[in-house]
Amino acid sequence: MAEHASFRNLLRNAPENAKKFLQMQFQKVWNMYSSMLLDDPAISTRLEALFRVSSYVIPGRFVASKELGELLYGLSNLLALLHDYIFRCNLKLPSYPGAEDEKRLLRYLSVIESVEVFLEMAAQRLWGEIGKWLIVVVIQFSKVAFRLLLLCRNRPKLQKYPLIPLLNRQLVFQAKKNKDIQERNEAQSSKQDEENMNDMDEEHVWKGKRSGRFVRSLSSTPPNGFRSWKLPEFPTTTENPTILDKKQFYAELLYVIRPLLHLPSMFVFGEQSWKPWLFSLIADITSLSLHTQSNPRLTALEKTEISRRLVIMLFYLLRSPFYDRHTKGKILMVLNGLANNVPFVSVIIRPLLEYLPTWQRTYFYNWCS
Repeated sequence: MAEHASFRNLLRNAPENAKKFLQMQFQKVWNMYSSMLLDDPAISTRLEALFRVSSYVIPGRFVASKELGELLYGLSNLLALLHDYIFRCNLKLPSYPGAEDEKRLLRYLSVIESVEVFLEMAAQRLWGEIGKWLIVVVIQFSKVAFRLLLLCRNRPKLQKYPLIPLLNRQLVFQAKKNKDIQERNEAQSSKQDEENMNDMDEEHVWKGKRSGRFVRSLSSTPPNGFRSWKLPEFPTTTENPTILDKKQFYAELLYVIRPLLHLPSMFVFGEQSWKPWLFSLIADITSLSLHTQSNPRLTALEKTEISRRLVIMLFYLLRSPFYDRHTKGKILMVLNGLANNVPFVSVIIRPLLEYLPTWQRTYFYNWCS
């Protein structure tokens, strides 16, 4: 009877034991991967570049190669976010501004935007047009909900692209070098004496014993053209995001809810109707004009975001129905002319011509810029 009872207890606790085992294995893999990146930060850049280059090479090679290419491209963006998270946590790098709940929403949005094109293409291949538009609606409404939560906080801010600023890898390398120097100095300070003080010129930064001043060592001196009297450092962002006033808030609100104007009206009036195109265009123009009126209040990064949105307005030339009725013929004529008459350009233009119809039909390529 005791054996049966112990067997029943084992079965009853099996899910919990399996969960603990998986958590332990995940933590082990996570620690090993983090240690590998921290030992050599260049590995992160190589991995991201490998996925990104593969995403450009694979399309057109076999069935579903476009979907696989988009998956690899999305994974490269997710890897960049993951690596930045590891570096920020372990190297004590400056974090991007915002409260914890705001950062959580930004991470959700960044993950969604990294894989949205792949999900749309995969849904279309698996379930056809109905599946594609179902995924598009779910993703777009989720993104609008998250963006509204970000906007309707007590201190609303302009939503920039990318939502989470990517780390400068030069900053990562410098932080890793500084951390190594600090660890070596701490190890030496515990047993330092007059003899090992003579070995301090091997370090990148030397600290005076009596004055406490830091001086760049000869071993870390850069080439002549790049020398300065400054200590090794990495840049930090000091500009605080601008708190939007009432006019800017409505401008950002229009920009956020634009998919709610375009997507339902497209289902009502049809993809080839001018009304959805006009609704979205009017929302964008109104938002940009309101932001431009308050442009002096914005920081340099926020002004760059407004300029980016202004340039992205050119995408309306590539969106149906304007593209089908006015732009398509002219673009194809120019691209074919370049491919046929300019040497070596056809290597780039031909794949672009082949991919242009797919790009134009993909909603998240065309309408989520």
